[in-house]
Amino acid sequence: ARAGVRVVVIDRAEFPRAKACGEGLLPHGCAVLDRLGVETSNAALLRGIRFHTQNATAWLPFPGRPGRAISRRALDDALRLRAVAYGAEMVRARVTAIEPGGVVTDQGILHARLLVGADGTRSIFHESFEVRVHYSRDRVGFSSHWNDARVEAGEVNVHTFGEGELYVAPVGPGVTLAALLVSRRFIAEAGLSMSVMNGFLRERFPDRFATAKRVGPILGAYPLSSRVNLVAGRDWPLVGDAAGAVDPISG
Repeated sequence: ARAGVRVVVIDRAEFPRAKACGEGLLPHGCAVLDRLGVETSNAALLRGIRFHTQNATAWLPFPGRPGRAISRRALDDALRLRAVAYGAEMVRARVTAIEPGGVVTDQGILHARLLVGADGTRSIFHESFEVRVHYSRDRVGFSSHWNDARVEAGEVNVHTFGEGELYVAPVGPGVTLAALLVSRRFIAEAGLSMSVMNGFLRERFPDRFATAKRVGPILGAYPLSSRVNLVAGRDWPLVGDAAGAVDPISG
């Protein structure tokens, strides 16, 4: 859009919206947003990541500039506002098919010389352009927000345990993100579900959540990682998770 190209962004969601997300931006990601002029000045600054195992702790400071922690709703809104300011047109519609040179939606067909697949791990582009995708179905992610949880300013804390890890970060004044990434086997063995998440975090991580109060819904993400055999064609590229996703935290 900055180069004078007409850009149409098609999404079925109404922005900003809630989405399961780690809500942390690494320093190089912050640099990209700064170059684009995306406003994230209200985000919490992150100096690095502290990993906790049962017997040890490791502190990994970010080299150079800090990272940031920001709620997904706030980041989505900032991205949308900047895209519109550059001249991008936002269209709320459900995409039903992709064809060469066009996107079929429930609002009609839009034609374009270049189609960009930025529609996530289960991209509709995969089937439309015969992209082979392999999903790793071993792990599930849950994200939630809490008031009055104990969290260190400027730090992401990752607590590892037998079948997963808990990711804790400050994402707003008094608001803490808790992202739980666990194996499907552990979910079955522990009887873990969204309805018992509050009790699980308070019991397993009392130092952080004993007196905390959850705010908003618990959101889920699955699968957490995928690989594709093709990321672009003559007139279409895949970007973001549509082009393959690495399992968060541990890879």
